[in-house]
Amino acid sequence: MNIIGVSERYGIIEGVYFKVFDNSIFYSKGIVHPPWGVVGYPKYVPDERGSRVSPSGVRYVKYEGLHEQSKVLKERYNWTLRFDKCFGTVVPIIPLSSIREVYDPIIKLSSMRIEDPSSPVVELAEVLGEAAGWNNVGISGSRLVGLDVEGSDIDLVVYGVEEGSKAYAKLKEAFMEIEDFRGYREGELLKLYMARARETPLSLQEFSRQQSRRVLEGFFKDVEYFIRIIDPGAEPPYSSYRSISLGTVVVRGVVVDSSKNYFTPVTYSVEVEEVLCGTSNAVDATSLYSLRGRFCEILLDGERFEAGGKLEKLIYEDGSEVFRIYLGYKGDYVRIL
Repeated sequence: MNIIGVSERYGIIEGVYFKVFDNSIFYSKGIVHPPWGVVGYPKYVPDERGSRVSPSGVRYVKYEGLHEQSKVLKERYNWTLRFDKCFGTVVPIIPLSSIREVYDPIIKLSSMRIEDPSSPVVELAEVLGEAAGWNNVGISGSRLVGLDVEGSDIDLVVYGVEEGSKAYAKLKEAFMEIEDFRGYREGELLKLYMARARETPLSLQEFSRQQSRRVLEGFFKDVEYFIRIIDPGAEPPYSSYRSISLGTVVVRGVVVDSSKNYFTPVTYSVEVEEVLCGTSNAVDATSLYSLRGRFCEILLDGERFEAGGKLEKLIYEDGSEVFRIYLGYKGDYVRIL
């Protein structure tokens, strides 16, 4: 089978990593990027004190979380930060001319299937690949760039709407029927909660309730995994719209449509019933939207919710306007009421 990489089909989008001129390794964020660059964040930075060692012997420090990564951006890559009208905020955009190497998830997984076919990584990927087709499934994270260590989790990505829907249905079935799959045990859940609570404020009880719904995150053969299902066409092209940030809001409402709550980007169609904080324009928001996988699989149709995030007004080329609430910054959250 001729394996075609995601970067060849869709460009450098979510799930793809890339190395820049100083050997730092960034990950691409989102599916919309300017034609001359990539929105990305630093994950691994060369440092002789680092605990991660590349196949070529270079030591790296791993930076977890957007807070730490944003700090590195300001300290080392301040020149990438710019206000962008399409996104309506300051984002890090790395010029294509600064990219030295692209790590493609699909190409990497293809080689892993040959080199280590019995590994938990490949066995987990088989569940998705059999449903979605191997040409649409890849490996991301530390294993993609050769900086994994003992205990590293498995980051898998699936690309395509139809392919992703088939993969998700198969995963839900496997999670219920195959003993190798399981959710988080008490100590594991607490560890995950402590890591997430730094950016997403919820009580442990609320977090546990949300996590119990999820199959995109869990354990396979006692190895932690995280799966993202990417819809490359979920948004219109770059520059076909502009976004205006209207500040932080807190709202309550009801979910109208959660049928694609397993995709990244994730969108919940909602009806806002009450604005608890922020501009009254928030009542016109028709969706909750996020690029972060932690907000997938949370809400279901008909449920009431409370959400804190950033209100955006999107203005399209034809003059039409849409309001949505973006979830992804430190302090943003969704809770089930």
